[in-house]
Amino acid sequence: MSPIFSKTKGSLRRGASLLETVLYIALVVFLLAAVLTTFIQLSDTYQRARAKRVANQNGLAAMERMLREIRLAHDIDDAGSSFGTHPGELTLDTIESPSDPTATTRRFSLSGTALVLSEGGGADAPLTSGARITDLKFYSTTTERDTRAIRIEMTVEAGNGESLISLPFAASAVLRETYQ
Repeated sequence: MSPIFSKTKGSLRRGASLLETVLYIALVVFLLAAVLTTFIQLSDTYQRARAKRVANQNGLAAMERMLREIRLAHDIDDAGSSFGTHPGELTLDTIESPSDPTATTRRFSLSGTALVLSEGGGADAPLTSGARITDLKFYSTTTERDTRAIRIEMTVEAGNGESLISLPFAASAVLRETYQ
């Protein structure tokens, strides 16, 4: 009986040498490390993209709702509002809807890090979810003709750790009822 690694007359060598085995293992380890590194990078990129999408969606939806309500309002409750500071509060004297002229109030404020809307003194309804409002300021301006406008500045955060995304939002709207 002949050993596995020996050459016999008329037959090819069977098996692999120790050096060849070590080289194959090193190649497999290198390829696995490259695949694992790529997977981790893709996972981090996905988490950051997801956090940016959540922050952007929440910021745009909240800003759109606040601007729409400001445009519908006929006045600002200055006593119930907090301007130029964080966390800002904005209380609007407005109507139920364009088709229902019943008078009501709407108040935008923060509850923790969530933006909430209180309608007619009722319970707070969240306008954001999955994101945090880290800065919310309202600014009120009045022109010479008593046209009133509100400027909103807010910062929305989503994600955590290395995937933390923080996006600034700013916009202004004029109260339609105050046009002269």
